[in-house]
Amino acid sequence: MPSQEQKDNIIVVGAGLVGCLFALSLQKKGFQVTLYERYKDFRSIPSLGRSINLVLTGRGLRAVAQIGKDVLDEIVSMGSPVTGRVMHNTYTSERIFQRYGKDDTEFNISISRFELNKYLIKKAVDAGAKVQFNHNLSSADFSGEWAKLTFQTPQGQVVVDAGCPVVGADGGGSRIRYQMRDAGLTTFTEEKCIQGYAMSPKTCRSRSSAAAVLTPVAVFALI
Repeated sequence: MPSQEQKDNIIVVGAGLVGCLFALSLQKKGFQVTLYERYKDFRSIPSLGRSINLVLTGRGLRAVAQIGKDVLDEIVSMGSPVTGRVMHNTYTSERIFQRYGKDDTEFNISISRFELNKYLIKKAVDAGAKVQFNHNLSSADFSGEWAKLTFQTPQGQVVVDAGCPVVGADGGGSRIRYQMRDAGLTTFTEEKCIQGYAMSPKTCRSRSSAAAVLTPVAVFALI
C-alpha cells in the first residue's frame, strides 16, 4: 500500500502552460508536485524561437480564475484586450471586423506565450512545486503498480520510480501518450497538417489595434 506521503505526491511531465497551471492548482489543493521538463530553465533567458502571442479566451480565463482572482488579474494585466478579428478578403481589399462579444466589454486577451509560461513556472515554484529541467523523457514502463520513467539529461540517464500518479502534459508530441500506446494502454490516431509555420521578420499592423488580423492565402493564413 502506498504511504500517505506517496498519495500526496504527483509527477507532471512537461512544464509548459498546461503542466505549470495544473501543478499550481494541485499545490494549492495540498499535493506535492514535481515537474519534469525536457528543456533548460528559460526563465532567465530572453525570448527565443518561434513562439507567438496566444489569445486567451473564456475557457482559458476560467481555468486561471479557479486558481485565484489575484492570478487572473496579474495575467490579464500582462496582456492586451482583443475585441475581435479583422478578416481580409482573398479577392478584394475589403476588411471585415468580426466582434468576439456583444461590445467592447467582452474581449479575449492577447498575451506572450513565453512570458505567460515564465509567470506560471514562477507561481508553481512559489507555491512549492519542484521543477527538474533538462529531463527529456525517453521511455516509460507501466508494468508495475506505479510508472517507471527514464529521462535523458546532460549528466546521463536518470530513472525515476514514480511511486505516485504521473500526469502527461508534454504537448502535442507527448512522449507519455506514445509510451502508453506502445504499452497497449490507449489508442489514438493523429493526422498532421501539411502546412508549416514561419514568422515574418516584418511587423504588420491593422487599423484596429485591438483585433487579430487574419489574411487567407491559398492553403494557409497570415495572422
